Amino acid sequence: MRMDKLINMDNIDFFEYLIKEFSVNIPVHIETIEEAEEAAKVMLICARNYQYLNTLLMFLRREVHEAARLGNKEEKTILMDKRDAVNDIISSLKLSYQAISRAITVRQGNLEELHMSDKTF
Repeated sequence: MRMDKLINMDNIDFFEYLIKEFSVNIPVHIETIEEAEEAAKVMLICARNYQYLNTLLMFLRREVHEAARLGNKEEKTILMDKRDAVNDIISSLKLSYQAISRAITVRQGNLEELHMSDKTF
């Protein structure tokens, strides 16, 4: 969706859009190669969404400053709410990425440990 359309969207619609489009499902566990591949895909989605949302955040910051410069307090407040919501989604994406990364690292460590001890899983 175009940045200008997002910025001018009603706040409730904007918040719902963010949740619908940028929330990711964190894998419950990573035990198989297929689950690891799926987790890697989710990590890529997180990275892509992170990049897009940071661009949106840049536009929103500019719009907040413009509303402040023009003295439009109501518009500034609306835009600040959107900016804060984007920041919250960005934080959520970072946490999701880190959680998946840690789970993969733990799984790799477990596999290496099993390999070194000649045990089978």
